[in-house]
Amino acid sequence: MTVKTLVKGLYVLEALASRSGPVGVAALARELGMPKSNVFRLLNALVAQRYVMKRSEDDQYQITLKLWELGTHVMSQVDLINAASSSLEELASRSGETSQLAMLDAYESVYVDKRDGRFPIRGFTKIGSRAPAHCCATGKAELAFKAGDIVGSFEKRLKRYTSTTIVSPEQLTRELKKIRTQGFATNRGEWFEEVWGIAAPIRNGVGSVCGSVGIWGPKVRISKVVDRSVENVTKAAAEISAALGFRQAKLQPVRANRS
Repeated sequence: MTVKTLVKGLYVLEALASRSGPVGVAALARELGMPKSNVFRLLNALVAQRYVMKRSEDDQYQITLKLWELGTHVMSQVDLINAASSSLEELASRSGETSQLAMLDAYESVYVDKRDGRFPIRGFTKIGSRAPAHCCATGKAELAFKAGDIVGSFEKRLKRYTSTTIVSPEQLTRELKKIRTQGFATNRGEWFEEVWGIAAPIRNGVGSVCGSVGIWGPKVRISKVVDRSVENVTKAAAEISAALGFRQAKLQPVRANRS
């Protein structure tokens, strides 16, 4: 597909979205000033991708809810960042470490917001940067709650970064099960040897995990305050989830195993 074809397809999509009802190929072609055959091919492509549906009773076309679904996904990202702002600030203040808000994108954790810690030597996160989901706390905190065979899809992507990186599907399965049970994830030098992290999942108003919040910093500091860090992180996750409309009885996090 060329860029020109893609642009024409977007014109068709926008024209359909602006209408209050279905339209035929000929009428849409006249409206757009495009050949009927071109519009027909573009419509068929959009139907195949479920952006458009063709009505069997009159062969007219109308837009589906898929665009709305994409829009709500984008809005949920904006809502998450807004909802997390004060909790992210408080988490960095309470822990002294860099706090970060992340969202899972396929096999990577994407950092969408952060607050720097107060220590001169601290974890550095750039907004928009990515980390391999299988070896960072924010990524594992979300992976644990994804439906389907998430581990199977990771089988060929478990790259080793350090001596503690999870590189076998069996080990990842055990790790994600543990995270679901205890309610938080840890990273004990799995991406960078001397950097540790702790994160917890964030749930939206319908209870689905939509992101994660966590801290990361030098092993020499975080390893000494694991339980306190878990409390701080899970508290922040609960606050953000509540701000997004999630309601659940308060649960006490399981104490972290330092081994």
